[in-house]
Amino acid sequence: MAKIFITGIAGFLGSHIADRMLQLGHNVSGNDTLLGGELDNIPKNVKFHNTDCNDFNKMSDIMKGTDIVYHCAATAYEGLSVFSPCIVTHNIVGASMGTITAAIKNNVGRIVLCSSMARYGTNKVPFTEDMEPRPQDPYGIGKVTTELMLKNLCQVHDIPWVIAVPHNIVGPRQRYCMASGSLVKTTNGFKTIEDLNITDRILIGNLTSRIVDHFSLGQQQSYNITLSNGQILTVSKDHKFKILQQDQLIWKSIDKISPGEAILSEIKQIPDINRESIDFRFGQFLGLLISDGSYNAAYQIDIACCIEKDKPDIRKLFDSLVTEQQIPKYKENKRGVFSIYSREFVLKLQNLGLKAVVHNKIIPAQLLNTSHETVCGILSGLYSGDGWICTKTNHLGYASVSKTLVQQMQKILLSYGINAKLSKRLPKEHFIEDRLIKSDPIFYLTVTGDNVERFNKIGFVYQRKQTILKSKINIKESDIFPNLGEYIKSISHFLPLSVRILKPNCINTPHTNITRFSLKEITSLLDDWLHSSETQISSEYTHFIQSKYNTWSTLLNSGSLITINNIEKTNALLYDISLADSHHSYVGDGFINHNCDPFRNVASIMINLMLQGRQPVIYGDGQQKRCFSFIQDDIGVLEKLAFEDCILGEIINIGPDEEFVTILQLAETIADLLNFKLEPIFMPGRPQEVKLANCSADKARKLLGYSTKWTLRDGLSTMIQYIQERGPKPFNYHLPVELITEKTPKTWTQRLF
Repeated sequence: MAKIFITGIAGFLGSHIADRMLQLGHNVSGNDTLLGGELDNIPKNVKFHNTDCNDFNKMSDIMKGTDIVYHCAATAYEGLSVFSPCIVTHNIVGASMGTITAAIKNNVGRIVLCSSMARYGTNKVPFTEDMEPRPQDPYGIGKVTTELMLKNLCQVHDIPWVIAVPHNIVGPRQRYCMASGSLVKTTNGFKTIEDLNITDRILIGNLTSRIVDHFSLGQQQSYNITLSNGQILTVSKDHKFKILQQDQLIWKSIDKISPGEAILSEIKQIPDINRESIDFRFGQFLGLLISDGSYNAAYQIDIACCIEKDKPDIRKLFDSLVTEQQIPKYKENKRGVFSIYSREFVLKLQNLGLKAVVHNKIIPAQLLNTSHETVCGILSGLYSGDGWICTKTNHLGYASVSKTLVQQMQKILLSYGINAKLSKRLPKEHFIEDRLIKSDPIFYLTVTGDNVERFNKIGFVYQRKQTILKSKINIKESDIFPNLGEYIKSISHFLPLSVRILKPNCINTPHTNITRFSLKEITSLLDDWLHSSETQISSEYTHFIQSKYNTWSTLLNSGSLITINNIEKTNALLYDISLADSHHSYVGDGFINHNCDPFRNVASIMINLMLQGRQPVIYGDGQQKRCFSFIQDDIGVLEKLAFEDCILGEIINIGPDEEFVTILQLAETIADLLNFKLEPIFMPGRPQEVKLANCSADKARKLLGYSTKWTLRDGLSTMIQYIQERGPKPFNYHLPVELITEKTPKTWTQRLF
């Protein structure tokens, strides 16, 4: 096992190399200033130093004991370098000098320097490693300078070296943030964002993701959003929601959303709950205690059960817990009160955070962070005590005078994919024998429609209620989104004949809220039609039906829309949480994406713009030609640079040479994949931009077995899918433009992206 040190470890390239080295069992550490990197890119089990490569003394200290150094850190902004030469060259030449010198001082076994295709400049394509460098901008000049310094110093001090020239590598990374107090679903129940540990595993949908890092962002401008279901979300000013605009689901930033619009709430997977487990049954006991119980200073616990039909079920539950020594022995009186006398057990409940006073009753944090069986058992006990099923309006109800408890339950239910509406009954006053009696406000939680079926996994303690619940799980009514029924009726004459003849109730119903059953019916019919010979009648007609099918099937499989009642600006304590291996956005309290870089990565900039319905910007005539490589193809070769002896003292190009495309062709390919009508905006060419840039991969093939498996179209498709799942992001102009003249691109000076 080698000790690997990676500079720029929070960047795109450095973090992927760290991933691979960890997979191979090596010890990995690294540094980054986070100027262009993100903390969430850094894999778990990496020792991270927030250190500048220019600081030789600190670099010397943190590199002690290192076997191999990968120098990936750089302000990799070639186009920007002719307008911000100070910051770019400072973080290339100066940073490389600090890194190389520190590595030599620690007598490392090998230095792998990541250079750039910018070294070749105006050479004829394809670029080969034996060509004399001809860089055309400060970035390329800086890279060649670092190569010369590396060769010189390593030759004097007998340190092995290799120079890698990766070019135009693309691939995804991600990052999220949440407001203080947000509940996060882990593999062991729930935690608030501020209580998370790096060792926790996060559940998003039915997938598990590890935490790369999480830290406080401090007080920041944010928004409080009140939803029609009574829930209040606190989100960052950069937050994006998926909304329905006409018949298309689109991403929209919070500052562009108005009250009355509806956001998509994605359905989460309810974990498989074992209702017979000890955790679940003990959770039911705790739920009944919170709902119908109390304890006093005499260490007496009382749980009331007034309905005779329910008493056998509570006896069965309590007897099983006594047998398994989860609770002490109990007594039952004639009034239906089940009592436990135990100082030790009451102290245990107090240590769990349970409150004796009705108004202060909550589900304590200690219980939320136990297991999902326990949490779901508590919900089952709560609904068994103070919940009911309404047979006329087909919904589940829950009532409590504790607002905090009801809000907790709403958040937990939502994270399990069960949408519940919160409402309030105002306090009332009445007289009894001339004495004024004031009642407390009561808070209600209502579960309707197909949410009832999902609640069935949690269920009740009492068989009486469970039997009624099972008879209601086929309830069809479901608010997919407002007025969809009317919308489908308005376009019914455009729908295929087979749909109009069968007339599912979504077309002829007078209700404005379509049922999930009807939506399933119509999407099934549309799918049948799209696979029939009728599609040959008209391609335009087929496109129309396809768009409807895509939208409605997405809604059917994703969730329902919840209307925003109110939006107000505020300041909130936000936390950054960085996840790995995640391909979903958590909607319950809201993971959000951070900003996009406007200075580099032409492919992601174009995708981001087109997904926002905006035309991409092309500098010059768009005939600049490039090759693009996908990180999965390159990482194996980058790994070998640390260990293969045949490449010592060599310069190795890393990247494909098979697909040589113009920037305009790149835009056309992305537009084709997005079904986007391309009308690019052409801007004056950028000074010193190399027209043709294509590296030969022959040397990497011969020495390291390099081969490409990803085509440009495949790689772009993956990038598009990745960005679509998270939504297009606002651009963050995080670097200063030092030279603003008539030649400086307006896209930067006027922030046109």
